[in-house]
Amino acid sequence: MRLQEEGCGLILCLRSSGGASDGERLRQSIGGEKEELMAEVVHTSRLRIERIGGPLRHAYLEGFSEPIRFGVHGGIKAFYGIEPEEDVPATLDHMVGAVGG
Repeated sequence: MRLQEEGCGLILCLRSSGGASDGERLRQSIGGEKEELMAEVVHTSRLRIERIGGPLRHAYLEGFSEPIRFGVHGGIKAFYGIEPEEDVPATLDHMVGAVGG
C-alpha cells in the first residue's frame, strides 16, 4: 500500500498491476534483478478543508454533502491550552478509527 499526494487529493494504490505478491515485489527490489512493479490506482480521495474558527475544521469529501468535522477534545485541548466552544473529534481520532475499522 502506498499513498501519493496529487493536487488536492490522495491516491491510494492497493493492487499490483502485474499480479506479483508483496513478497515477490520486495524480493525483486532487494535483489536488484527486476524493477519493483507499479500498483494500479483504485481510488482517489478528493476533498476540501475549510477552517471554521479556532481548531474547528470541516472537510468536504467529493460525493458527500455533509462535512467531516475535525477539532480538539480531552488531552489534545489540554496540550494546546485551549478551550473550544465544543469538543469535536480530532484528526488523530479519525485516523485511529480508520486504521482500526
